[in-house]
Amino acid sequence: MPDTRLIGDVAEPRVRLSDDPRWFRTCMARALAVVDQGEDLATAVWTAVDPVQTAAEIEALAGLRRLCSTRKDTK
Repeated sequence: MPDTRLIGDVAEPRVRLSDDPRWFRTCMARALAVVDQGEDLATAVWTAVDPVQTAAEIEALAGLRRLCSTRKDTK
């Protein structure tokens, strides 16, 4: 059975373990908004300077990948 849980629900344990959960959620929401607008996350948001932001962006991409894998055609 495919995992169709919301990205934020799946990410919540990692959010709580973050040094700054509020910033983590903000960064993840921004990353998802960028992707939703059709932009390339790598050039639109990504930075390696802030470890919380980097973790949030990775979590957002992992969630999108998980959801997209459940929607693939099974031909």
